[in-house]
Amino acid sequence: MLKNKNPGMNEAIGAVKTMSLSRTLRYLYEQKLKERRDRRAEDEYVWDEGKKVGLTEGIEKGEVKGKTDDILQLLEDLGSIPEGLSKKIRVQEDITRLNQWLKAAARSKTIDEFQAIITQEPNESGENQ
Repeated sequence: MLKNKNPGMNEAIGAVKTMSLSRTLRYLYEQKLKERRDRRAEDEYVWDEGKKVGLTEGIEKGEVKGKTDDILQLLEDLGSIPEGLSKKIRVQEDITRLNQWLKAAARSKTIDEFQAIITQEPNESGENQ
C-alpha cells in the first residue's frame, strides 16, 4: 500500500483506487459515501435544531426566574413572605401570570393585599384559586 504524508497525494491515491474498482464496487462505494454525507447532514440539522430549542427554553426559564425574583424582592420590602406564598410564586411558570403578579406586587401596600389579589385571579380552568 502506498503511504504518503502529503494530503493532496493521499487524496489522489484514494481517487485512483476508487476509479480502479469495478463498476459494481464503485457504485457501492459511492452509495456508502453518499449515506455518510446524508447522515452527517442529518446529524448537523438535528444538532442545530436541538440548540435552537435549548436556547429558547433557556431564555424562557431565565425570564421566569427573573420575574419570580423581582416579585419576591418587591414583597420582601413589605415584610416577611410566608413560605406558602413564596413557594406559590416560585413554582409559577406562566409568564403572563408572573407579569400580572409583578404589577400587583408593585401596587400592593402589604403582603396580605398581594395575596388577596392573586387569590382572586382565575386559574387556567377559569376557577378562582
